[in-house]
Amino acid sequence: MICLVRACKSSYEWIIPLLYRSVTLWHAEQISKFYTRHNVQQKPHANFRYIEHLWVGSTPFHRGDLSYGSSCWPLTILDRIFNACSKLQSLYIIDLDQNQWHRLQDAVPAGVETLAMGPVHGPLRIHQMKHKPLIRHFTSAETYMRDAEIQDLVLSPHLQTFRQLLVPRERQDQEQGWYLDQTACVPKSSTLKEMLLVFCAAQSPQWLKQEEARLRIFTEDPRVVLSLSQYSDWKKLLFSEFLAEAEAQLGE
Repeated sequence: MICLVRACKSSYEWIIPLLYRSVTLWHAEQISKFYTRHNVQQKPHANFRYIEHLWVGSTPFHRGDLSYGSSCWPLTILDRIFNACSKLQSLYIIDLDQNQWHRLQDAVPAGVETLAMGPVHGPLRIHQMKHKPLIRHFTSAETYMRDAEIQDLVLSPHLQTFRQLLVPRERQDQEQGWYLDQTACVPKSSTLKEMLLVFCAAQSPQWLKQEEARLRIFTEDPRVVLSLSQYSDWKKLLFSEFLAEAEAQLGE
C-alpha cells in the first residue's frame, strides 16, 4: 500500500507541471474561478509556477466576454495571476483596451521572452516596466505604434524580433503606409535580427512586390522583411503559434 501511495504521488508530481505548462483564459468568470480554486491556504497558487505559456483573451475558437473595451476584464485578478507565474516565458494578451494596459504592464514577469498584443494595444516601454522583462520577441497586431515607441523597442539590447501584423486597407495612400517610414530606425540597432511586416489578408504576390518596392525607398536593411501570412485572421496566426509552443515542449 505504501508503495502504491508513493507511486501515485510521483505520478501526480510528474503530470501537474505538464497540465499547467500552457493555459488559455478567455472568459471573466473562468479567470475568477481559476484564481479562486488555487487560492488554498497552505500553498496559494503554487501550481501557477508551472505556467510557461499564457493566452488571455478571445481565441479563434472561444469568444468569451473579454471583448475590446469591455468592463468585464478582471484586471486585478489577472495582475495577481501574472505575478504568481514565476516561470512564464510567453504571454499573449488579446483585445485588452489600450487604456487598461498600464494596469497590467508592471505585473509581467521578468522571465517573459515572447510578448504578443493586439489590436490597438497600449504603449510598450520595456524600460518602464517594473520587472524589466528581457523580451526577445514582440508582436504587435493591428496597432499603430508611435515612432519613438518603435525606436525604443528596436534599440532594446535584448529584442531579436519585432513583428507587426498588418491588415491592408483598400486605400494605400500615404497615411496607410505609416509602417514603411518607421523602418528607418532599424540600421541604428546592432542586436535586432529581424523586423517583420506581415500582412494578414488575401493579397497577390504582385501586390507584395509593389509594397516591397515602396519599402526599399525607406530602407535597404535586409533585416526588414515583408511577407503574406497564410492566415487572413491574425488571431488565428497567433493562436497557432501559441499551440505550437506547447506542443514543442511536450515533445522534448
